[in-house]
Order: sequence, then structure tokens, then C-alpha cells
Amino acid sequence: MHFFVNDTLSRYGNQFGVIYDNTDLIKLHAELNWSPFSFLGFFLRTNFYNYKTGLESIEAWHEPSFDFILTTSYNFKEKIYADIDFLILGKRYVPNYLSDGANPEVIPLDPVYDLNLKLEYRYSKVFGIFLHFYNLTNTRYYLWNQYQSQRLCVMAGINYKF
Repeated sequence: MHFFVNDTLSRYGNQFGVIYDNTDLIKLHAELNWSPFSFLGFFLRTNFYNYKTGLESIEAWHEPSFDFILTTSYNFKEKIYADIDFLILGKRYVPNYLSDGANPEVIPLDPVYDLNLKLEYRYSKVFGIFLHFYNLTNTRYYLWNQYQSQRLCVMAGINYKF
């Protein structure tokens, strides 16, 4: 597997290098999809990861121990669609090669909790508009070491199929 680690030679430590390691991975995956009505649906997906790394790395750098997504979907008369996503990304670990190059200090990254809202209006089968809100809780978190996420992010656009 490949793992991204911070490049300690860069000025700010916010660039990445890649290391490769022979890694054994056990992944448990579960999904549940339930639609009690034609206009309402629930989707749950979770993964649990167990990494056994080789000689190059102590941990599976930047890889989560688990992830979890719960999505609720609603559509109103096949015109207005709404999705609410709740996401949890488990604890991840990153190396600090500045402490000791041979045996780096292991730094844990906190779990990520995220809430997203997606709205869409479909005027017809070929044209629609959408509005997406990401990180509704406006929380600061790190998906990658030294790279803080954007806080509230809004994206708007149009869909046109031809």
C-alpha cells in the first residue's frame, strides 16, 4: 500500500511524500438501505479497517480505523430532492519524523464528524439546479496532517443532460 506522509524538508511541512509498505488489510463492510416510502429512504454504510503494516511504517498513516455514513433522502413529487449526510471518520495516525527519523513519534488525528445537506430542484429530466452545504456544523478538522478542512462550504450549480 501507499501512505502519504508530510515532507519534513519542505519549509512549512505541508507537502506530502509517499512511502510504500507491504500491508495486510482486513476490511469489514456493511450496508443497509431502507425505503419505507417511495419518497423517503435511509442508507447506512460502515467500514472497519485492521491494518498490519510491514517494515516501512508503524501505522497505516492517514488511514481511518473506521468510517460511517448515514444518509436520509427525501423527494417531493419527483421535483425536489433533499439528502442529509452524517459522516464519521475514525481516528487516524500520522508520523512526526522531526522527533526521531528512525522511530518517528506517532501523532493521532481526532475523529471527524461532518454533516452535509444537498438540495436539488429538477425542472425536467434534462435540466435542474442544486445547492449543497458541506460541513454544516462549521467545525475545524484535519482530513490530512497540516491540512485543515474548509469550514462551511456552499456549492450551487445547474444540471443539464444532453
